[in-house]
Amino acid sequence: MTEHAVLAAVSRARAWRRHLEERCGQQGEPISPAYRRISIGQIIRATARHFDTPPEKLIGDSRSQESVWPRHVAMYLARELTDKSFKQIGRQFNNRDHSTVLGACRNIARAVADPKSIVLRDALLQIEDSLLGRDDANTAADISRPTQAGRA
Repeated sequence: MTEHAVLAAVSRARAWRRHLEERCGQQGEPISPAYRRISIGQIIRATARHFDTPPEKLIGDSRSQESVWPRHVAMYLARELTDKSFKQIGRQFNNRDHSTVLGACRNIARAVADPKSIVLRDALLQIEDSLLGRDDANTAADISRPTQAGRA
């Protein structure tokens, strides 16, 4: 990965983090105590529920697309919503190497940055809402998007 690509990924991750902070109403502060209480196991179960797949598939060795994509989403959320390291997250996913978790997080960060990936952003927000016990009314629909009338 080139230096420019790394900087772009970091920038997108910071933008996503700002979005999460805004949703919690705590700009400039650590996200929320509620996030620190979320466990990787809870993230795995919520992600599996969202993708309608057994949690064992997310943890298992399967390389099928129906397992890999939800697994990457869960790893990304584990990194974003907890203070766990890549190594700690990897341990929860069948002792995967930290570089596997890093790659998964980069893949999802790249996808989230794509303006066409509304479905992924919606999925991430729905999983986040389910983890925090928020209702479905506060999903990605309330993210400010440029309107057709103007971009002010």
